[in-house]
Amino acid sequence: MDIRAKIKEVLQEQKKPKKVLVGCDYFPQHTNDYRWCKFAENKLSRSTNKISQALNAYVREYLSTYETGVRAVRYNKELEFFSERREMVIDALDKFKTSCPKLKKYVIDKMTKFTEQYVIWNEEQQYDLLNKLNTNYTATAYMITSELPEHYKTNVSFENALEYFFKLKNKEGVTPFEEFMGKIEMENKKEIRERINQTIQYTTDLGNQIEDMFEKYISKQIGSENVVMYSGDYSFMDMIGIDMLVRNPEGLWVPVQVKKYQGACDDTTIKFARKHMCENWCVSNESKYFNIRVYDGERMVKSKKQCKTSELDQTTFLNVHGSSDNSNQMQFCYSSPDDDFE
Repeated sequence: MDIRAKIKEVLQEQKKPKKVLVGCDYFPQHTNDYRWCKFAENKLSRSTNKISQALNAYVREYLSTYETGVRAVRYNKELEFFSERREMVIDALDKFKTSCPKLKKYVIDKMTKFTEQYVIWNEEQQYDLLNKLNTNYTATAYMITSELPEHYKTNVSFENALEYFFKLKNKEGVTPFEEFMGKIEMENKKEIRERINQTIQYTTDLGNQIEDMFEKYISKQIGSENVVMYSGDYSFMDMIGIDMLVRNPEGLWVPVQVKKYQGACDDTTIKFARKHMCENWCVSNESKYFNIRVYDGERMVKSKKQCKTSELDQTTFLNVHGSSDNSNQMQFCYSSPDDDFE
């Protein structure tokens, strides 16, 4: 290889985006820790019930008693942290008065339950990413692998390993998970905590990018005055299953959930919420397309792969009463700067 070809190769390598390390990537590949972590990640992707139960119990029994450092607090509308999020709910309830009255009761009931729960604050009294540990199986898999004794990764079944980590108490009455959480602010756990946070933040950022991308697209199509975003950390509306509202041609506000992939449109939270909704959308990202699925309550009535570079057919796909224009389903999509994001 001559010198010019070598220089070109080096320059091309430099242009490639560096891979972001998350979750199991922190362990060297071809090691037992990496293999076990990926195995755990796959298992946990099907159910995070044990981590949810353990985290909720730790928050209730320990973090809720602390007044400084990482701690848990309950809803207080006088605090700015909560009042900002409360305003989103008030705005949504006002819009649902005419758009979908039956959804109001569901939102109020869920909001009431949220006020009885705790939220984890970091040292600066801001939302802590540990709140998302119970739903982020990638970060959970990394945490367990980092803390689990080697014996449990080689000679014990996965279910028994989880039982040990989350439920087996030592002489002091503390589980390995509780012991880890109790030391999470200490220097010797700093690296593990930072890696957990980076993993959760990376996943969160991916979701935010898709939401921002669709908000930008739909606002351009129907006008920003017809789009309201409710997403964000500890957004009450987002936790209910509503990332944004869009106003359809009939003037009704429609709840929209934005997902990274189509299968997530059927997750437990949004499926349950649909029982109380009227018209609602689930939008997933598919390379050059937005897959827009329109529901009437729980029933999906139509879907369309909408090019990110072409205009939205407002008359047939913005409400459940129109008829689908199937001739436009597989239209050719031109490239755009966002096409590389999947």
